[in-house]
Amino acid sequence: MEIFPPKDDSQFILVDFQTGFLKAFKDKVVKQLQGNLSLLIEVMKYYKIPITVMEQNNSKLGSTTVEIQNSLAEHYTPFNKFFFSGFKDASIASAITNLKKSNVILGGIETHICVLQTTIDLISRSYNVYIVSDCVGSRRKEDWKAGLDKLKDCGANLITSEMLLFAYLETSAGPPFKHFLPFLK
Repeated sequence: MEIFPPKDDSQFILVDFQTGFLKAFKDKVVKQLQGNLSLLIEVMKYYKIPITVMEQNNSKLGSTTVEIQNSLAEHYTPFNKFFFSGFKDASIASAITNLKKSNVILGGIETHICVLQTTIDLISRSYNVYIVSDCVGSRRKEDWKAGLDKLKDCGANLITSEMLLFAYLETSAGPPFKHFLPFLK
């Protein structure tokens, strides 16, 4: 597995960042996650990395937050799911597989449930999975930490949104760095 997911062989999956779930989260956590996810989504869009959005039972739990929908813009075409692992849903599994990208970057909620179960299924199918640790969350800090530990035990690589951004940028010279400067203030 590469230290960072290669830009030309990666895809991003946003897991269940929905209003219904987030009501149970602390406001401070929601604000941090939204800010970090917005940066990560901008990185994905800038480098033309495909984005898949999943929502858990969206008729009951609502859709992805408006802030994140706005960040996603035309990339907001969510798949509704009922399994905790998105890869158990045939249409989602097909969409992920059809992209023919062997590396998956993951963000969303909840770390110890849907993010974990989706990761386990992806790894079992030989995908390299990169969890953006500041872009995943759980209602309880203990579950978030235990989820990250289990994800690492399963073979996922843990990175942060800024780690990924700066690995992709490589230099402060040129237009890409200037493009992302406003996101870093």
